[in-house]
Amino acid sequence: MPADTPIIPQPEATPEALREAVSVLAPERLGEFQRELSRAEADQRASPGMQPLRVFSAKWSQFAALHRFPERSERMRSLEASLATEADPAKSREAIRAISDLLAEVDAEITFGARSARPNAH
Repeated sequence: MPADTPIIPQPEATPEALREAVSVLAPERLGEFQRELSRAEADQRASPGMQPLRVFSAKWSQFAALHRFPERSERMRSLEASLATEADPAKSREAIRAISDLLAEVDAEITFGARSARPNAH
């Protein structure tokens, strides 16, 4: 599989689709996913105006978008590892900027995908 080929398509931002994506991309994270979903559902019932399910879906949509491309996922792991061990503040700032850029790329992909999936999107 070429490095720029996704393992799976970007899932819809529904708990069911995201659960399936996590089960493929990082099955070891399913427990965390389920705990956070249960908490978001409980919070949603307690405070409907807070939109906890929307926050949950955004987080796990970003996770899927990041990890569905093996090269991008490895880049994030590498940056996080270097940040955890880097003593030089300048190099730490560089890693933080690179992580921020990577997440901005992922977020743009999610936003574009959501727009293009709408019936009257341009």
